[in-house]
Amino acid sequence: MNLVIISQKGLEGYQFGEHRDIIRKIVPDNRETLRAQAWDIVDTDFYDRLGLRFTYNDAYEVESIGLAPTSNAFFENISLKTNRIKNLLKQFRKKGHTPQKYQEIYYFDSIGLAVYCDGEKIEAYELYKGEFLDNCEKVEKKANEYYRDKT
Repeated sequence: MNLVIISQKGLEGYQFGEHRDIIRKIVPDNRETLRAQAWDIVDTDFYDRLGLRFTYNDAYEVESIGLAPTSNAFFENISLKTNRIKNLLKQFRKKGHTPQKYQEIYYFDSIGLAVYCDGEKIEAYELYKGEFLDNCEKVEKKANEYYRDKT
């Protein structure tokens, strides 16, 4: 199954804002549902065989989409099925996309794509809406609130 990335919208057929019930009807695979982070309000759906993960906001709408490096995802005919960041960045730069870097994460706000790395090895991809660092701040705020309330 080819997964085509649409800038700032998600994947072809699976887009941000789509309700969880609809995603669950159209994704053709078994899922595992669990609380990915202790501070999450809504459980995350994992489709391991497809290399897909859907996180939802409080209204049960798709907020972000995770992709495994083994998933069959493409952006502008660039396959994300690689495990080395240098090769991937070279292909993106050829198409005019320059990443920014935060810690071990390369991100492209114009696309809504973050690439999580461990050194040169790609560990995961995340599709998001908006700006990456703003999304990081929101997650950090949720985590801080959760842990503050626990103390």
